Amino acid sequence: MVDQSAREALKAKLKADPSFRKELRKRVTDSLLAKSDEDPKTAQYNFDAYMLTDVEPGQIRQLDCDERLVLPTNSLVRLLVTSSDVIHSWAVPSLGVKIDAIPGRLNQVWITIQRPGVFYGQCSELCGANHAFMPIVVEAVTPRQFVQVIVPLIVTVVDLKEQVAAAHRASIRSGTLSAAAAAAGTQYVTAAECRQVMPKEASPVGTPPPALRISKAKLVTADNGTEVTLHGVNWFGFNNGKTMVDGLDAGNGTWLAADFATIVYRMKLLGFNAVRLPFRFSDLEAPTTDYARPCVPDNPLSAFEIAQGTLPSDVAKDFAARMPTSEFLLPMNSVAGTCNSYLPNGITTLPRFLWVVEYLVANGMYVLVDYHPHETETAVLADPDSFARKWRGLWSAFTCLPNFASDLKGRVFLDLLNEPDELGMGWSGGKTREFRPLGSYLLAAMEAINAVSPGDAIFFIQGGGQVAAGTAWGDGFATDPELIRRLSLEDANPFFAELLGKPYRKQVVLSPHFYGQSITNSSMAEWQLWEALTRSWGQHMVDNGYCVPMGECQRFPVVVGEIGSNLTHPMDRKQLGDFATYMNRSSPTDNNHLRHEPVSGWFWFCWNANSQDTGGLVEDDWQTLVLPKLAWLVESLGLRPWWMQPTLEAPKQEQQQEEALPLPRYSSKRQPRNNPDTSAKAAALLGSGEPIQPPTHVELVS
Repeated sequence: MVDQSAREALKAKLKADPSFRKELRKRVTDSLLAKSDEDPKTAQYNFDAYMLTDVEPGQIRQLDCDERLVLPTNSLVRLLVTSSDVIHSWAVPSLGVKIDAIPGRLNQVWITIQRPGVFYGQCSELCGANHAFMPIVVEAVTPRQFVQVIVPLIVTVVDLKEQVAAAHRASIRSGTLSAAAAAAGTQYVTAAECRQVMPKEASPVGTPPPALRISKAKLVTADNGTEVTLHGVNWFGFNNGKTMVDGLDAGNGTWLAADFATIVYRMKLLGFNAVRLPFRFSDLEAPTTDYARPCVPDNPLSAFEIAQGTLPSDVAKDFAARMPTSEFLLPMNSVAGTCNSYLPNGITTLPRFLWVVEYLVANGMYVLVDYHPHETETAVLADPDSFARKWRGLWSAFTCLPNFASDLKGRVFLDLLNEPDELGMGWSGGKTREFRPLGSYLLAAMEAINAVSPGDAIFFIQGGGQVAAGTAWGDGFATDPELIRRLSLEDANPFFAELLGKPYRKQVVLSPHFYGQSITNSSMAEWQLWEALTRSWGQHMVDNGYCVPMGECQRFPVVVGEIGSNLTHPMDRKQLGDFATYMNRSSPTDNNHLRHEPVSGWFWFCWNANSQDTGGLVEDDWQTLVLPKLAWLVESLGLRPWWMQPTLEAPKQEQQQEEALPLPRYSSKRQPRNNPDTSAKAAALLGSGEPIQPPTHVELVS
């Protein structure tokens, strides 16, 4: 360990220069992770913990310290306690532990921590000076997190050379040039170069979903070819200046409304297995906004509490002693009473964006990152090369992560350009600006990304320039020459013909959007709508798919990147119902020209309560669920919330805690969005025998 004089020198320098903390941590790590002389195959992990003298928001005065004892949950742990000076008493009341520390003696106690969280204690010895200023902080994490994050710190000796290289982590993650590449002025760092210097403990640890690949116009698992359907939700915020998914600074200051990790678990409980993250490159380059904020109650919610807070009130009474089977991953560095304390902060948002993607994947979610420029990033879209360089830099950052091959590959997908029609861009070029043809941007980006890690990326693409065919923005893949001539559509054939000559052609997913009349002003329904969908992308899913004259043929999978509505407009409900019928391939198929395959997934737009056109899946308090929308997703698109899945008996300790802590309940204190047509369906589908009015307010009650 570091001797006393060196420690005091470091502490003095830290006090004079707070930015020196990183160097302090490095030096401490160098001394703590040293090989044992007795057994060269093991290493000792030692640390000193001191009370924090200057507490920040969310930290507890005289109880927080600069180092935490990290232990696994649901594991029998033996503590050996002694002292090197006088008698102390090691006590953590919330764990039921209090044991004397006596010089020259070893005392032992066994403990089992049943839930993740942060537990506070302090020396409880009465006699002597300063015992009241010796706090203890125990952070409990899941066994998986402990094994994959903490154990490597204990059994691995730190390579000093890698630590020095890790100082360049921020620039590498942002896709900037390495020193050699900058000197040559030619290329970005390679994925292999990045992984050599990225610390493995930087990534959230959990259970990623199975990696996917494309096979016969379907998304299937990479290992055994099992078909997978994406049930996703859009969650914007990295595209509107928030530097984080939106809503964390809104709501009522409860964990259910304002804490990122808790909201992710709610999405998972509702049956979503994928999240679409719109972003702008300028947002990823901007400084982060700190979203740490006080939340109630003091401790982060357990999986049982979150599950109970994600139930409609009439269903909750039938599941009072049940809990979901999925695991809640409490992020490392969580602070009691503070939401989002664990979010990375820095001079750019990209590291946070990468961390968010990693955390979603660790929670079993697939992630679709969607470039959503609006009209603000003209420099990025100035030409295909500029567009490709930006995408190559971002994908380089993903492949740079040490867990890319094991966790992210086949789980993170790239939606290259959102709704080209909004920008005035189509297959023939720009209508109002000097844009090159849409296909040139898509092909340039795919070429650059595939050069970084050949075969690893799955590309989602949107069409444009075919609004006259009655399709929504984001749609527009029609290739029938007669239809293109008759309706004066922009021709997608040159793009598809060139794509089929590329090595990444089988890594492409078509990703149209669909909205109802209240947004698109379209009145198409039933057969007229189904014919328009077939002409655009349904035809590319069956038989030989798209064929180059006298050449290659290929079928493409389809995932709907955006579908949404307030479901208050009658024509919207009719059109979305017809569209769902087509997506599920339950429409009549006796007409050969309507033949197609079921789509491989969808992303509802959106979670955000501040979506002006569609509203969100949560009300304006960002906590109350909009039940008619969930009922429609259950009935029409196959969503399955946790109470429709197998459940477990809640542990006794969790039940007691549920009775002691305030739980959210639904209360109608203001006029809800009234949707009588879907209220009865919501009641039946969500498990209640009576019609449910969509709640709009959540209050905490004891």
